[in-house]
Amino acid sequence: MFVPSYHIGWQKGKDCTPTKIWTEWLPSLRDYELAGNYSLEAYAEPAEKPEDTVSYIGVPLKKKALASWPS
Repeated sequence: MFVPSYHIGWQKGKDCTPTKIWTEWLPSLRDYELAGNYSLEAYAEPAEKPEDTVSYIGVPLKKKALASWPS
């Protein structure tokens, strides 16, 4: 499963969407984990004003396996 996200504006620095995905959102997930060591990113044509530029990010996730009890 891919979880899509989009960002409007210039992506730079610690407050940009990709940084927040990898440092804040993904670590906070409890029931899901990365399903691959990659992400898909698409960048639209730069807008006249950089703050209007749109980019899309897809992160592959899978539901975590339930821990089994020792027998």
